[in-house]
Amino acid sequence: MKNRESNRLIELWKAMAGDSLADLLKNRESTEKALCDMDPNLRKVAISLLCSHWSRQPELRSQIEKMANEDADLGVRGVAIVHLGVICRGTNDKELGVKLANIVRNEHQPARLRSSAYSALINLRALPFLSPIATLFYENQNKEFPDRKSTRLNSSHTDISRMP
Repeated sequence: MKNRESNRLIELWKAMAGDSLADLLKNRESTEKALCDMDPNLRKVAISLLCSHWSRQPELRSQIEKMANEDADLGVRGVAIVHLGVICRGTNDKELGVKLANIVRNEHQPARLRSSAYSALINLRALPFLSPIATLFYENQNKEFPDRKSTRLNSSHTDISRMP
């Protein structure tokens, strides 16, 4: 199972990075340079490789956090946010948790970014991750819930039998 997941990930990296993937897999320095590349797909692959293929180093968190906050590409920001959760898995880092929770709660943020922040929060707390669908935030979902008053019977419901 793990091998199949690894193969899928490598195929995804190939599709995104193309011929550059071989260089990124050869040395860490090439991967770190790719964090500043003009191609957002290369930046996404670089983030993923630095978090999974190369050993994590303390300065990696600050680089990834900066990309999560400042990258011009929404997709890169989302990948960076998810990988912040991977880097800090199980730490319960309160400062990062507050930042991620603020993204999740901010309805002005794109759903994709909110979903990434939610996934990162799950990792931060080292909670079991059940389903990717559970983390989706839909852009145009109806957020209004019926209140108790609107759901209970009132005097206008004369045809409904009531207990004496």
